[in-house]
Amino acid sequence: MLAGLEKLLVKAELVSPEELKTGRAAGPADDANRQRVLKAENVAETIAKGGPVAMTTSNPPRFKSGDSVRAVNQHPLGHTRESRYVRGHVGIIHEHHGAHVFTDRNAEGSKEGRHLYSLRFTAEALWGKSASEPNAVYVDLWEDYLEPT
Repeated sequence: MLAGLEKLLVKAELVSPEELKTGRAAGPADDANRQRVLKAENVAETIAKGGPVAMTTSNPPRFKSGDSVRAVNQHPLGHTRESRYVRGHVGIIHEHHGAHVFTDRNAEGSKEGRHLYSLRFTAEALWGKSASEPNAVYVDLWEDYLEPT
């Protein structure tokens, strides 16, 4: 994660590779960078805004609210947002969040849009008959992680 942040800082021209290497500023900040300084009193507001993650995609959503789907039981070598405890289990589409930056590919440097859904898994579906009812878990999953039942 730190390496990704360092790349973003260099790309935004907030620091140079040399400054990262030495841990020291190459010189005083210029006027343009002084305007870009995030002041402590603005940190909470900036974080709350989040980043631009909504994207467009030419593919229509495959699922709608109420659809029964199974979380694909996959074990990729790289990044995934699919929690192991939902893999292979059946849930119900609660909400379609639209298309967003697909984090799995974004972690590899490719910015692609994918449909994102909120799924409702009953406790029994995840942990068996001894699970506490009527509890449920809501998990946001990418369309690529889902298959119809």
